[in-house]
Amino acid sequence: MPKRPPFLPEEIANIHKLCDSCGKIVRPNFWSEFDGPFIPIYPDGTKGEKGAFIQISATTSCGCGAKTSFDIEAKRLKHFIHFYGDEAERQVRNYDLLVYSLIGGTSGQIQQIEEDVRALKCEVLPDIDPESWRIHTTEMMDSKKRIQHGVYKHISSKKIIPFFEGCTNIFRKNEEFSWNICSIGFLKSPSNKRKRRTYLKDGRITVHQALLSYAIHRSTKKELRPMFTLDASRPIINDPHLEGWSYDTYNGSRCFLANAFLSHSNDINAPNFVAPGSHPCLELADVHAYFAARNLAKRTTKQRAEISLKEFGKFSYLIMLDNNSMDYLTGDDIPNKYIPS
Repeated sequence: MPKRPPFLPEEIANIHKLCDSCGKIVRPNFWSEFDGPFIPIYPDGTKGEKGAFIQISATTSCGCGAKTSFDIEAKRLKHFIHFYGDEAERQVRNYDLLVYSLIGGTSGQIQQIEEDVRALKCEVLPDIDPESWRIHTTEMMDSKKRIQHGVYKHISSKKIIPFFEGCTNIFRKNEEFSWNICSIGFLKSPSNKRKRRTYLKDGRITVHQALLSYAIHRSTKKELRPMFTLDASRPIINDPHLEGWSYDTYNGSRCFLANAFLSHSNDINAPNFVAPGSHPCLELADVHAYFAARNLAKRTTKQRAEISLKEFGKFSYLIMLDNNSMDYLTGDDIPNKYIPS
């Protein structure tokens, strides 16, 4: 099970120095796992970040034995930024397609999105309290499930796509200040079922961890503390609800030096998992993940989905190149070179 952060921005990945002794290139030891996490150390009686010991440098040994020190850009985080995430999967011929979408923003931006989602719900179903129902894209797009649903059955088939186009309008309306991120992976599925399950499990973790790694780096660089709220994959029993596969791999990733560089030497909370669709931004994350997966799956056979990625506006996209590395781009679409044909 991979634990190390699978994504490093170029400004970190390219860090290097020449050894003072032999002149060879030396890089930080990003990918060796250490016994403890790279997080601030809080002396007894210390509250919050006041008085904490922060790591501001790391030392790497050259092959010649000389040691080289690298500075870590430590940041003090001043405000919160909130991320809400959901996922979608498709099996496309001999590929498994994994998509994980994060909708992010500061408290004011999130409040605006909440208001926009409520207004859109009132527009399509004016006689039903918008707080009483949730957007679940898979069921709304499935005509059989829709007519059997207590609320969705009141939305005519002619209004379904216009409703989701209304969702894309919310994305575009708020894109100037958005922190929206999407991680994508096409995994070539092994024919052996047991190997496929293992490969798929590792792929899910890579897509998930890449998303968190990028969001943590981008947020902390701006002196913002990211808080992650994700759709739970199993019933909620306790609050907070932490899912082992995510919690264990996230905690494991913090034992790599890369985490100190990504987090700017800060301790970031593990994601909290909540009931699906329990926040308007989770509903929008569900919409984007569904149509991103549908769009990419159809493009493998030169077809078009009802709603294109471009209609959602600008996203930061992370695309899996293999099972432990990612490519990165910002824009309103995924280039065809990343899509199997």
